[in-house]
Amino acid sequence: MPRHLIHRDAHTGNMLFEDTGFVGWVDFDHLETNFRIFDVCYCAAGILSARFTDTLWRNQWVLTVRKMMEAYGEIVSLVPQEVDAMWIAMVAIEALFVGVNARRDLEVAERNASICNWLFEHSSQERL
Repeated sequence: MPRHLIHRDAHTGNMLFEDTGFVGWVDFDHLETNFRIFDVCYCAAGILSARFTDTLWRNQWVLTVRKMMEAYGEIVSLVPQEVDAMWIAMVAIEALFVGVNARRDLEVAERNASICNWLFEHSSQERL
């Protein structure tokens, strides 16, 4: 898959907004060259994680993320393989958090595992 410089910690706490909307990023200590859909998938998974227990909101998340991915695709010309890989990339990102949190906080790791499983189950049903 195409690679470019990624932020690698793309979440709403690292985004800058003005009245006109998103204007930039902060916290660049994790920069690296990697697959270019990573940041948008990381951000989407983080948004899901923040309100995962709210099942009504979770269904709305799918629509919100679809719009987010479409907007990203307007800025970065995504190849079909990238579009196809978005769900599995979010699964992989959550799986990483299961591993990271397994030693730190078992309760958080279990929540990450639930999110990972939910994403995997929906990866065959949804297309972003």
